Amino acid sequence: NITLTIKDNKVMKYKATDKLHAIIPYNKFTTDRNINFGVLDLETFKDEDGLAKVYALGFMTYLDKAPKLYYLTDYVNLDSEGLILKCIDDMLINKYNDFIFYVHNLGRFDIVFIYTVLLNSNLIKGFDHYVLNPIMRDNIIIKLDIKIKIESKSHKYRYIKISLVDSFNLLNYSLDKLSKQFNIEFRKGIFPHNFVKRNSLNYIGKKPDFYYYESIDINEYKLIPDKDWNLKIECLNYLNKDIISLYNIMFEFSRLI
Repeated sequence: NITLTIKDNKVMKYKATDKLHAIIPYNKFTTDRNINFGVLDLETFKDEDGLAKVYALGFMTYLDKAPKLYYLTDYVNLDSEGLILKCIDDMLINKYNDFIFYVHNLGRFDIVFIYTVLLNSNLIKGFDHYVLNPIMRDNIIIKLDIKIKIESKSHKYRYIKISLVDSFNLLNYSLDKLSKQFNIEFRKGIFPHNFVKRNSLNYIGKKPDFYYYESIDINEYKLIPDKDWNLKIECLNYLNKDIISLYNIMFEFSRLI
């Protein structure tokens, strides 16, 4: 309460009898952001025909305790294309319906494998089992909606849909730089991509020579154990880190915006 003393239409004196409360910061918890998203990543090698082939891939959402990983030699009846379809089919279930899966550099790399495999599968089946809706920008796919039709218990048909979105268009840096900027605990590992060939997918032995590694110095290379180096284990560890890093980056990014 404030008491004013007025004389000749002028305030001569004022007195505050109550103190104002301290200003409290306004912290409203955000509840309307979409957390129904995940991430997808894949690894390739250059085959004998000179073409790149996918030999490992995986995905993760907040519903999963850890990334779901796929490695080519674990599936004796699948080739590279079949491995991709196996992963996509495992994503096209009720659990992930209407989820967005971020893929770093989707439009300039990963989409070449994913889109081609889905189109070929439709051709083999003779109908559009995978209903594809690409969104383009400057002749590059920046988003791909994938739908399949399923029959419900009432014998009515409905669709399950997932969307692949290029996270590189939102965050135009490498995963390693983004992990540092967002202070993500899981950092991108090191892996000798050029060492991987079709006949070395289950390689166990001496660590690959230094020139197979990219962007590391000799001191980092010396820290890698010399013996019993396992390509499959190293690849899946590397892929696991990439997926967790990208997921945490996108989770933090969605929180900030």
